[in-house]
Amino acid sequence: MMSIDPSLSASVVVESIPFAKTGILPSLTLEYISGNQELIPYYNRHFSDKDFYSQILEKQLEFTAERRAILKNAIECQYRAAGIAIDESSKLHFHIQSLLSPNTFTVVTGHQLCIHTGPLYFLYKIISTLSMVKRLKKLYPDFHFVPVYWMASEDHDFEEINHFHHHQVRFQWNRDTAGMPVGRLPLDDFHKVLEAYSDFLKPHNTYTAEWIELLKNAYLDAPNLAVATRRLVHALLGECGVMIIDGDDPELKKSFRFIIKEEILNQTSARAVKSTSEQLGKLWFTQVNPREINFFYLSQSGRLRIVKNKDTSYSAGIFQWSAYELEREIENYPERFSPNVVTRPLYQEFVLPNLAYVGGANELAYWLQLKDMFVAHQVPMPILLLRNSFLMLEKKSLKFFEKSNLSLENLFVSPRIVLKNIVRRSSATEGQFAFFAEEVENLYEKITSYVASVDFTLQSASEAQKTRHLKGLEKLKNKVLNAEMRKYEWIAEKLETVNQQVFPSGVLQERYENAGQYYCRYGRAWINMLIDIAEMPSNAVKVVLLPD
Repeated sequence: MMSIDPSLSASVVVESIPFAKTGILPSLTLEYISGNQELIPYYNRHFSDKDFYSQILEKQLEFTAERRAILKNAIECQYRAAGIAIDESSKLHFHIQSLLSPNTFTVVTGHQLCIHTGPLYFLYKIISTLSMVKRLKKLYPDFHFVPVYWMASEDHDFEEINHFHHHQVRFQWNRDTAGMPVGRLPLDDFHKVLEAYSDFLKPHNTYTAEWIELLKNAYLDAPNLAVATRRLVHALLGECGVMIIDGDDPELKKSFRFIIKEEILNQTSARAVKSTSEQLGKLWFTQVNPREINFFYLSQSGRLRIVKNKDTSYSAGIFQWSAYELEREIENYPERFSPNVVTRPLYQEFVLPNLAYVGGANELAYWLQLKDMFVAHQVPMPILLLRNSFLMLEKKSLKFFEKSNLSLENLFVSPRIVLKNIVRRSSATEGQFAFFAEEVENLYEKITSYVASVDFTLQSASEAQKTRHLKGLEKLKNKVLNAEMRKYEWIAEKLETVNQQVFPSGVLQERYENAGQYYCRYGRAWINMLIDIAEMPSNAVKVVLLPD
């Protein structure tokens, strides 16, 4: 077993690469984090210290004591239902009790219920939320801040959450879901996934055994995926005070039922988001397209889309309602109505005393489409924060970067282009061919002068011939450079090896690899290290050079 210093933070080297130099963010998100003035109409406040204080005051006035009590009670019920006993001396217990105070606010991130935490950025989002809470507490010690993970338990896209990768081996949970919300999926057959994964990891060292035990405790006797995910996230980050919320909750939806009625019967968000999206789309792009009705109906048949018919009735699969009948259905059974990607943020912000949402690049882009929806419902839009992005590499992997005088920005450049730049920098070919090109230019200046003196109309023919010769010279130069590149095969192999670590199977590491890959090697120290080095707001990729 490898012996790792418990404070892994002291053993790693962390370098930062500005997002603008990586090419991994869409232009809209880059413009937002850089403070482009053209985007001001699309958000409530930016993320300056002054903006956060204004957000605190606005949310304090908007979020009532009644909603605080409903939220506290719902969270306590959810943890009890999951079989999680919360120690009264723990941070989490204090956070939950503090929700009743008008001086307590949340910072939230949300994500799908990926099995075994799915891709790395699942944890990066929650850790970024923790980091923002720490920062706010230092800035405003008179207020209390709670980190929240909002479980996207009502999502029904099973293919997005049913797998994970460990050292580029894919493990997948196969079952028929019949369109059921993923949080409600039973785990009666999940032991097959755990058994296959455990066998793959054998022999088990201390950290591997610990990781498998965490997974078994979370999944094996859980009634559904939502409970299993809560247990796993709580086991990993509960001691840090992370509060987990499941929106698939009768009491929370009951408090939200008036907005559900407004949305379904009057289609408020559809008009608001469509208008904003049209304006935003003229400058950048849009991530989501609102439907006329942005809610689903939950039934034994799955999560069914609600549509308004031409005769002003409503339907969802086999279910049919008049406007009056649907209003009564919402009033009596609000838990049967599920927000989609457009209205879920509205639901989240209504039931939480929330200040900020921590998301990925594409999430922030679609939140920018929602400003008018929040205004229409008089719910404060949260401040939008880009999550941390980490890149895990071993120190030995980059030793040749130092020898080759390569900056870390080259981690995000094609290995072939990097190699070409190395060759050009160390080769005389560029200089020689620049000299040859200059000689050709000088020669053709004389040729053109002569042919023009004989017949002026031949001048263009001479210029065309010069262009052909220069293009031919450029092609020959590239052939020479390629021949020189073949002499650098060892560097090419090194570049390809590192590129595979940055983009395993062609996908950015944080969107592909699983936390188990690092937990099995470094244990909980790896998570603690990420918490130590996370910074919010985030404007750069953190390259984490791990011990060899």
